[in-house]
Amino acid sequence: MISDLSTYSIENFIMFSYEVYWSMVASYNTELWPYQLIIFAFNIFLFFSILKRKNLKWVLALVGIYHAVIANIFFIQKFALINTASEYIGYLYLLISFLLFSLAFRSQRWKKSHSKITLVLIVVGLFVPFHFFRQFELTHIMLAGWGSLNTSLLTLGVLSSVQDTGKYLKKLISALTLFWILLYFTVAIYLD
Repeated sequence: MISDLSTYSIENFIMFSYEVYWSMVASYNTELWPYQLIIFAFNIFLFFSILKRKNLKWVLALVGIYHAVIANIFFIQKFALINTASEYIGYLYLLISFLLFSLAFRSQRWKKSHSKITLVLIVVGLFVPFHFFRQFELTHIMLAGWGSLNTSLLTLGVLSSVQDTGKYLKKLISALTLFWILLYFTVAIYLD
């Protein structure tokens, strides 16, 4: 029985094909079309708030809302239809959302300046549509607040800009976010 565990591979845990995933992303974007423009406007607000190092509580709260929206709409409602594990990923995103809110309501301050890697994470998370470069279709655009990878990169960038007043909470959020990014790329590499 235990010896049978060695016969499993990652394909036993992936319950959908590449084409099914992309059709699900396209339907997600098409059904909820006007909201991407609203999220893009929020992303511009986030970008300038981060650059000017203002409104930290609002930035953390908005990133927390992004995680809650992705958890509920994408992972729990949409993606769970083709992959049963996505519901658990949705709960992970809800946990990260809760932790970001609790970090937002502590006394946090921006660092005196942003490092270059921090700015790269923030800009890439906010404005680079990874999925679009893959398929070159407008229905595959996923930015921060809409797509999980972009939101995770934005989260890491924002957390690296915050002074370490909530060290353990900040480290926990970063660890959970990095876990998701690792899982995301593991599945993406397999599907290619």
